[in-house]
Formats: sequence, structure tokens, C-alpha cells
Amino acid sequence: MNNEGEKLTINFEVTAAEAIALAQFFKRTAYSDCKEKAVSSAEAHEMMDGINAAYKGLREAGFNPR
Repeated sequence: MNNEGEKLTINFEVTAAEAIALAQFFKRTAYSDCKEKAVSSAEAHEMMDGINAAYKGLREAGFNPR
């Protein structure tokens, strides 16, 4: 992508069960998980930013695991 800082809206379809599972996964994913798979600290932070944004979207849609 040429505009890496540009905000995007991404639409996709999942079942309710998949949304719940994704919300659980995002809730349980930590920076250390991303750091383990990233090529740099900056990439790990970007991964976490993306996970947090997706998790926020799921919470706002009513998928907020406790």
C-alpha cells in the first residue's frame, strides 16, 4: 500500500460464533505474541494496533467477551 497511514474501513462477513471466537482471540493476544512473529518492534506495534482496532469493532457490535 502506498498510503500506509491512511485509515481504512474493512468489511467482512463472519458467523456469530466466529465473531465471538475472534473477539476471544483478540482479547487474549498480547504484544509478546506479535513480537514473536514480527520482523521488528514497529511491526509488532502495528499488529497490536490492528488487533485492537478489530477488537474495538467487535465490542461495538456486541461481541465483548468477559
